[in-house]
Amino acid sequence: MVVQSNYIHDVNTGLYAKGGAADVLIENNRIEHVTGAEIVVGFDTSPEWFDLTLNPQYYESIRCIVRNNLIIDTGWEGIGLYAAKDAQVYNNTLVNVDNGPGEYHSALYFGLTYQDWEDYAGRPASVNPNIHHNIVCQPASFNRQMIEIRYSDDLGGMSALDGNPVMSDNCYYIAGKSASFTDYRPGSTLEDAGLSAWQSHIGGDSGSIEVDPALDADYIATNPLCAGMGYRSGSTTPPTTTAATTTSTTTTATTTTTTATQPTTTTTTTTTRPTTTTTTTSQSTTTTSAPGQTTYNIADFYNKNGQLSVKRGDIIIVGARQYRVLSNTYTISYWSQNSLNSAISWWTDYLNSYAASGVVVAV
Repeated sequence: MVVQSNYIHDVNTGLYAKGGAADVLIENNRIEHVTGAEIVVGFDTSPEWFDLTLNPQYYESIRCIVRNNLIIDTGWEGIGLYAAKDAQVYNNTLVNVDNGPGEYHSALYFGLTYQDWEDYAGRPASVNPNIHHNIVCQPASFNRQMIEIRYSDDLGGMSALDGNPVMSDNCYYIAGKSASFTDYRPGSTLEDAGLSAWQSHIGGDSGSIEVDPALDADYIATNPLCAGMGYRSGSTTPPTTTAATTTSTTTTATTTTTTATQPTTTTTTTTTRPTTTTTTTSQSTTTTSAPGQTTYNIADFYNKNGQLSVKRGDIIIVGARQYRVLSNTYTISYWSQNSLNSAISWWTDYLNSYAASGVVVAV
């Protein structure tokens, strides 16, 4: 399932993928004014809905990717992970999240799934999340945790996370104060701790900083210290609030509540498809392979930030693999990688996710 380029607003929950949902891609969405959580990777599903042949551990979400989303004004967490396996969360911008009454969760949150409290349910902890290049920008009124890992004594003891998250290069900012991080799991002494203590605790989140990202009117970071972090605009940029008033609207999924037991659910309202736009970008070195067809090799620009504007028939070379573009026009935002090997890995994952939705095909 691909949930892409939607404007979701004024609902109880933005969207979630649960019930064993696998290989869901959530990208380029603008979500705002939500009383509950905005994007939830996993959540809580009645155990009879799981396919135990494919997912005997009852994971709520498997290999979900959440990237390049703009998340604004939510009562609960901006992004939450519940019984999520191998989730990737990167290049999202969260603004004024977890601002509802009471003490509900944190800006980025590792939560528990109960699966109807059934004795036979798995209720696994999230495992192997990869969270990087995100921005969380909070007002001075924010007085909760930037990140919380939950634990409960219920059902013999339940942890929200198994092991430590893989994290790096995130920007955390609260106007006028420092961010706090808490891990409630047994054996942890981390509570209301600062960023350096959090980094030491998980043995990661290197390259992450506490600095004002100086978001512009489009919520793009202008502080050079945040280069490569957060939401990045492109030809599939989610529409602004004004754009959502156009007459071409569709609803792409059912509306649910947190008690719903359907296995894979996306909650949306007033979804507006953006029109194709032309983006002026600095292209990498290219060679023309055939009339009307252009070949791009990521080896030529893996250490740069930019956008790649492609059209039907173009070829993208990623290491030993090649992908042909099937979409009429498409713009891919990319950023500098530390090495060609890491770039090959990133581009392979990225293009394979688009092959599933018919944007490209491996050749």
